[in-house]
Amino acid sequence: MKILIAVEDAFFGGCIIDFMRTLGWLKNAQVRMVHIVEPLLVDNYMSFAPAPILTDVVKQNTISAKKLLDKLEADLLPLLDGGVVEKAVYEDFAKSAILDDAKKWNADLIIVGSHGRKGFSKFFLGSVSQAVCGHADRPVLVVRPTQEALAGKASDAA
Repeated sequence: MKILIAVEDAFFGGCIIDFMRTLGWLKNAQVRMVHIVEPLLVDNYMSFAPAPILTDVVKQNTISAKKLLDKLEADLLPLLDGGVVEKAVYEDFAKSAILDDAKKWNADLIIVGSHGRKGFSKFFLGSVSQAVCGHADRPVLVVRPTQEALAGKASDAA
């Protein structure tokens, strides 16, 4: 089975790995983890920032994303019992990059995380997981953090 995992950050990536520990069908799976570095859109209020600074921010985000995927790969490999993990970082818009990569790689399943936002915050911030579910031509599994994980995240922030 070919599983594409879209990783947003360490917290949601960890939640996906924790969920995958509960699955019994990962033996010999091929997993591709992708992280999308969204382009920085320069608007009038950001026009004071020279382009090289913005380029450096994107470069640092890409380096951080590669480190994150390396860590998650180390957590995931023991669960695959002979499976393999590929990793990729793209600078693109998340929804289209996830869908394009799933199609090019011919994934059997896409796994994404979800914040579980509702109401205005969902409307204004958008929902990559909802967009992927609505436009994917293959199964999508949406993993939400457990209450314990959210409580741990809240205590870490305090």
